[in-house]
Amino acid sequence: MVNAIGIAVRVNDPYKDPRALLYIKACYLYGVPSFIFPVSEIDTYLQSGYMNAFRWTANGLERFKTDAPRFCEYYASLKPLQDSNPQWFQWIIDNTVLTDEFGMTKERLQREMLMSPLCQYAIPTFPVRKYQELVRMLPTVPNALLKPADGSLGVGIMRLITKNNTVQYLTMDASGEFSEEVFNDYRSSLSKNYQSFLLEPCINILSKDERATDFRVQVSLNEHAQWEIGFSCARIGGNNIASNFERGGSLTTPELAIASFDVENVEEKVREMHWLALEVANLVQKRSKSAVSCLGIDICIDRDSKQLYVIEANSKPGGRIISLFHLAEIRAGYFKYLLSM
Repeated sequence: MVNAIGIAVRVNDPYKDPRALLYIKACYLYGVPSFIFPVSEIDTYLQSGYMNAFRWTANGLERFKTDAPRFCEYYASLKPLQDSNPQWFQWIIDNTVLTDEFGMTKERLQREMLMSPLCQYAIPTFPVRKYQELVRMLPTVPNALLKPADGSLGVGIMRLITKNNTVQYLTMDASGEFSEEVFNDYRSSLSKNYQSFLLEPCINILSKDERATDFRVQVSLNEHAQWEIGFSCARIGGNNIASNFERGGSLTTPELAIASFDVENVEEKVREMHWLALEVANLVQKRSKSAVSCLGIDICIDRDSKQLYVIEANSKPGGRIISLFHLAEIRAGYFKYLLSM
């Protein structure tokens, strides 16, 4: 085993994973031993005792043979790897130390926040599995959002409004009176067979132009093993249901988006948002049983009260839409900290 950071990727050509390349370049600049290895090279290692990997040098990318790394950075979800090749997954678990694992579900995060000094930023969240459970909860939450418990990218968000003893629903594709048939059709239309859903109060996240807006603050542990902000941005949806960039939305700076909510002191609200993201990261790290070192904190602002709320703390956050240069620098610092232990 070599005292280095191995960045595991699903592709054989490292040029097809720009994030991994950026990470090893940052590591090279900061003198951190690191390399990229395709997970398929685990078979080579099992057969030959070494793996073919890629490192960054003064002359660019270099292919070389190496022992297994002491630490493994795998910034994608491990579940698909576990499902597709359990042997590779188990080798990573048994032979390396993961730099980052899963933190907290949406439901548990809200429960932990409600019992912490961050309670004012929490969104009361209720798990439901069946239509009958949902109907029993609606009088408590007459203006609600329903979404899959482990959904992402704004998929499956439904708004439910109770008025005059009837419940109206609204999704990105349909609207009308809510019923058990509607719920079953909604459930079957989702790409995954979700077993659990979350019901929560509907916060007014619409900007002045009536588009759903939220904020992503990506944070990582740094060279001092303290949380630091890698980047932040506002995500503006293409409709008034979900603030999803990849389904017709757009991006802007937190300052411009917050200004669209008629906030008097924009700079102060951005500072509060960044402080909140770091505090949430500390909470997740403290309460999680696994290693947590990189999170994407999703935050929204209520247009009526100007109050910030935490939506979720994403483990294994993606980075396809934003420059990851500063985040790569922070990760390199954290890797250096790990290797010195």
